[in-house]
Amino acid sequence: MAREKRTDDRRGTLKSFFIVFLMALAVAAWGGFIFVFIGDRGQPDWEYGTISDVPGKSPYSTQIQK
Repeated sequence: MAREKRTDDRRGTLKSFFIVFLMALAVAAWGGFIFVFIGDRGQPDWEYGTISDVPGKSPYSTQIQK
């Protein structure tokens, strides 16, 4: 009887690990699928130049320049 209990516990543990492994594999497969079909197209080719980061000096600021 004790032997059957250990076998059942072992099967339950293996089943749990297998389910967790399948879930991790599904997440990794989904990430791979998204990466392949959407992909990383690299650096964009547009060039905006340097925009001043100080609010009063930026041509796009909404504050009145002094």
